[in-house]
Amino acid sequence: MSLTVPSDKPPSKPEEKHLNFPSKLDDAQQAVLDLKATMDEEASALIEERADFENMRKKLDTVHFKKHVKLNVGGQVYKTSVETLVKDPDSMLAAMFSKRFDVKPDEDDEAYFIDRDGTHFRYILNYLRTGQLIYPKENKVLAKELYLEAKFYQIIDVQKTVWQGGEFRNSSYIISNLNDEQKNALLSWLPPQDIFINWVQLYSSSLQGWSTATFHQICNNKGPTVIIARASNYVFGGYAEVSWNSANSFVKDENAFLFTLANPTGARPTKLPQKDDNGGIWCNGSYGPAFGTPSGNCICFMTANGNYTVGINNNYVSVAVPEGQSFTNFIYGNTTSFNMNYLEVFGLKEC
Repeated sequence: MSLTVPSDKPPSKPEEKHLNFPSKLDDAQQAVLDLKATMDEEASALIEERADFENMRKKLDTVHFKKHVKLNVGGQVYKTSVETLVKDPDSMLAAMFSKRFDVKPDEDDEAYFIDRDGTHFRYILNYLRTGQLIYPKENKVLAKELYLEAKFYQIIDVQKTVWQGGEFRNSSYIISNLNDEQKNALLSWLPPQDIFINWVQLYSSSLQGWSTATFHQICNNKGPTVIIARASNYVFGGYAEVSWNSANSFVKDENAFLFTLANPTGARPTKLPQKDDNGGIWCNGSYGPAFGTPSGNCICFMTANGNYTVGINNNYVSVAVPEGQSFTNFIYGNTTSFNMNYLEVFGLKEC
């Protein structure tokens, strides 16, 4: 038997294990971040998948399984949906297929016949499908024909895309400084013109000076013209449908009229139509443009060569003025002779 002799050394302590808490915390945070990144990627994929699904659904709507319509436009057959044809609620096509009218297809081919140009209808139909009008803008003949087709179908946005309507171009000063109300009012008073026909400046006192000879040289025999003058803060003028000439004579013009766009009374833009059918223009090589009756002119722009004076004669007023106003006061004030700052003349031109 062996005996164990007690040792004088104290018993040893068990070894202590030290935990690295900051490192474990960092690992946990990184794991959370990795998990979040994974979830974000999966969420993004789901969102993208949903967007793809919605896009496909919309495309399937255009391919659609809804009721289709067959149209025979001038011999060309088109197939589309009722939904497409009623896209523009103010159009003739919307009226046809909105059940407001009893429109029936042809019994032979079950197509709705429209007696119009079938080659241009594809531009109209594609516009209704996509909301965009795409056509060869450089082809002016096609553009005119497309405008007329859009006018027939009463699709205003297509008309405006092809042609915004007549406008004044190349104004040296007066027209370019009018506000929208004044400009739109003047355009609304003028006779409608063919597509792409605009009012282009022929004469400007700021460019050609106050020369009656130059006015007649540039503006004679040019057809309809618009005369517009500015004197102080007032803007006024006239429209002549017949051509100017240099003979000392009166030319009857039943469609001539005067107007004021800014006047001493503060009235809004006002058209001054003829009182009867005896009005017209006075032509004289020594004077500028003048309007009046066979007895004499009531307003003359440039009363002599090199002269920028407006002359008014109340004895020969050919136009109607608002009740309670005199012609003189409505144009400039209580005076029959005053000076212009600017004078411009516009004629029609295709552009």
